[in-house]
Amino acid sequence: TTTTTTATATTTTTTSSTSTSTTPVTVSAKYSAHVSSIGWMSTVADNAVAGTTGRALKMEALRLQIQRTGITGDISYRGHVSGLGWQPYVSSSTFIGTTGQARALEAFQITLTGDLATKYRIEYRAHVAGIGWQAYVADGAVAGTTGQARAIEAVQIRLVPKV
Repeated sequence: TTTTTTATATTTTTTSSTSTSTTPVTVSAKYSAHVSSIGWMSTVADNAVAGTTGRALKMEALRLQIQRTGITGDISYRGHVSGLGWQPYVSSSTFIGTTGQARALEAFQITLTGDLATKYRIEYRAHVAGIGWQAYVADGAVAGTTGQARAIEAVQIRLVPKV
């Protein structure tokens, strides 16, 4: 069973002393996993599982985009890859990890930028080989492991409005 949620808020912008316009704000995390022996899997959204569990198949890469209307911002994220270590931070225009090299994604960090960062938290967790599901972490914390040679097998990512 997969539960899908989308965060929705409304922003009111005053355009002059006599008129106001209301722009609905919608945000959604959309992501897909590149998995050993499978390749790129279908894109999922808003806390659904990307990757596999119970099959001992390592995730090699992660592609994440924030679909948004009525708000500015993006993501900045990086991966820790087997045999390579931490990669540089990139935006949603590219993926983290590697493809075609048989290298496991072992850990990752995600932060939000722009207005997204002021109004939302990004929470995520990893299913790690030999460990299982880790607790959710947020806003730049490390999900997965480093220095243990444990592959991430699946992830879940969600956006949560700040109150």
